[in-house]
Amino acid sequence: MSETAKSRAAALAHLRSRDFAKGDPIPLPLTMASIFHTPGEEAGFDQYGRYDNPTWRAVEHALGHLEDAQCLAFPSGMGAISSVFFALLKSGDRVLLPADG
Repeated sequence: MSETAKSRAAALAHLRSRDFAKGDPIPLPLTMASIFHTPGEEAGFDQYGRYDNPTWRAVEHALGHLEDAQCLAFPSGMGAISSVFFALLKSGDRVLLPADG
């Protein structure tokens, strides 16, 4: 592990502390909700857990910090694979896959 990677890993323990407010829990609370009650709000708030939630954002932030890159988390491997295909392929493109995959 390079020194840069070691320093990023060491800083990971303090990554969340920048956003602390008085009374916030030290360990990241897991958000187990699948839907969120946001009356009258159309944007800017969590609405459905499959698209986004506070736990996912924290994981993406931590992994992005470790890799020094942007990070996206997906609810499943199929979600990740299909997102890559939708981002890179256009209508009519073909994908060659092995018979067992």
